[in-house]
Amino acid sequence: YVSRRSRVAALALLKPSCYLLEQCTAQSSCGIYEKTLRIHQYVKLSDCFWTFRTSTFSTDGVLTSVNHRSPLQAIEPISASVYKKQSFVLSPFSTQEEMSGLSFHIASLDQSGVLNMWVVVELPKADIAGSISDLGLIPGGRIKLVHSAVIQLSDSLSHKGYEFWGTTQTLNIKFLPSDPNHFIVGTDIGLISHGTRQDLRVSPKLFKPQQHGMRPVKVNVIDFSPFGEPMFLAGCSDGSIRLYQLTSEYPLMQWNNSTGGRAVTSLQWSLTRPAVFLVQDDASCIYVWDLLKSDLGPVAKQPVSPDRLVAMTVMGEPEKTSGSFLALVLARASGGVDIQFLKQEWVTPVGNEQRKLHLLLQEAM
Repeated sequence: YVSRRSRVAALALLKPSCYLLEQCTAQSSCGIYEKTLRIHQYVKLSDCFWTFRTSTFSTDGVLTSVNHRSPLQAIEPISASVYKKQSFVLSPFSTQEEMSGLSFHIASLDQSGVLNMWVVVELPKADIAGSISDLGLIPGGRIKLVHSAVIQLSDSLSHKGYEFWGTTQTLNIKFLPSDPNHFIVGTDIGLISHGTRQDLRVSPKLFKPQQHGMRPVKVNVIDFSPFGEPMFLAGCSDGSIRLYQLTSEYPLMQWNNSTGGRAVTSLQWSLTRPAVFLVQDDASCIYVWDLLKSDLGPVAKQPVSPDRLVAMTVMGEPEKTSGSFLALVLARASGGVDIQFLKQEWVTPVGNEQRKLHLLLQEAM
């Protein structure tokens, strides 16, 4: 349920047993929705069953000291493997409670640059009478959020020469898969901030476009390479796409006109090929990039009409050495969802693909 005073900012399926939903309310609260909770209401409409879920846990009004004060922009799960290494330092739970089941870290980011770290924990058993200590927990609920840490990103984004643009807004966040201590944050002034969860010194602190000077460009989407490389892509509101190395302030490559100036709304690396990525723009077009075939522009373009494209994600089986597939899950404006499989030439890796990509990027440097 979303009231008139709130809107859904981000939704992610974190574990098979729970949903996590961020809501932008007057308090910018966070809530968890448990799939298996019996209190959910089920309604049959036009031969289809619809589930109306009640949040299992909400921070609205109960964690006011650590709640966000401005609209939420993003939610990201943090690697479970890193969580295990650091759980004895960051987790506020006893060993028994922590080991009872589901327990991992997530991060929530609001537009003012406040980054909150939370621990999601499954309790040993549900109490139908409710809890007198966890006021945000619904009676019978087993999953709760506990605040772990907060990072203020506004200081790292306050630099001389940026005052003309007013307060910088943060838009999205991604954690480095190989070392989720590192994260990058997109902003509304064309810059990407670089930080760490342990507040270590990093270099560079900011990733910039090839063009010098400030521009009111939003970094709409960012995505790390899933192949263990410290590289990431960034898609912007002016249609530009940038490819960065985590150690370099300026992009290795930047493409300014591949979408004809249309804003990039989704961007994702292939799960099976290091040199392939896919892009969606706000004109409902999908672009396929294969850097080994062309580093000047996309190798394929597919308009999606008449049912406008709202969102896109990539799915596949990267763990398979042969017979793997790569598919696009497309959400339409009508509410429909369909799956389209990509051609095998964009799915099956070519020989020594990662090495060939390295050579290409070295030439670009």
